[in-house]
Amino acid sequence: MPTYNSEEYLAKSIDSILYQTYKDLELIICDDASTDSTLNIIKKYVIKDSRIKYVQNEQNMGAAYSRNRCIEIANGDFICLQDSDDISVKDRIEKQVEFLEENKEFDFVGSWIQCFDGEKIWRSHELNYSPQKSDFLKGMPFAHASVLFKKEVFKKVKGYRVSKDTLRGEDLDLFMNLYSNNMKGATLQEYLYMYREDKNALKRRTLSTRLSMVKNNIIGFKKLGLMPAGYIYAIKPVITFFIPVTLYKKFTKN
Repeated sequence: MPTYNSEEYLAKSIDSILYQTYKDLELIICDDASTDSTLNIIKKYVIKDSRIKYVQNEQNMGAAYSRNRCIEIANGDFICLQDSDDISVKDRIEKQVEFLEENKEFDFVGSWIQCFDGEKIWRSHELNYSPQKSDFLKGMPFAHASVLFKKEVFKKVKGYRVSKDTLRGEDLDLFMNLYSNNMKGATLQEYLYMYREDKNALKRRTLSTRLSMVKNNIIGFKKLGLMPAGYIYAIKPVITFFIPVTLYKKFTKN
């Protein structure tokens, strides 16, 4: 769990992991140089539950760097992601671990997610069970924070790529890297993760961020052998930037 200035939502997020039906776990939190009371909240939880560990960055380094720090010190055979303002359904980890143990052909598994703004669920993402390489042309085929991985996959790809170009796209970059290394994932066809996102999130995405996404798309599509058709799909982030948010939401209900 990477976290930065999450004092308002952090406790509920931590509790959703500690009260999982799957108990044999450790929760590793990386505080990314928060300036609010986030670190104090973490320290209080460490005293209450010995399963919690934390590390702290000396300066703000971003989510990819912070996740890599957590992964490096993890002891388990599986790595479960959790964002510090989101909530995992109580049997999420149990179901995902069971799936990977019974389906050896998969290297990681996510779930459907519901987006909520703190008061109510306002949209959902129902993703395909077993995405193929070509599915990356249409967009991100996994709900990143809902995914549980075999730990070994991070060793094969050397973790998240830490770069200015991936500050807003380290998730897509990771999954394209995994698939280009002949690994594959699945998505459980049920809602096991609640993603905190307000309805104005799309409005805050800048053009410079979208241009970085185009660059990363081209890099990833080349690795996946999706060129030259991939060039057409690679520019989608810039095209959608100029589409009114209300119209975009109409065609992307899920």
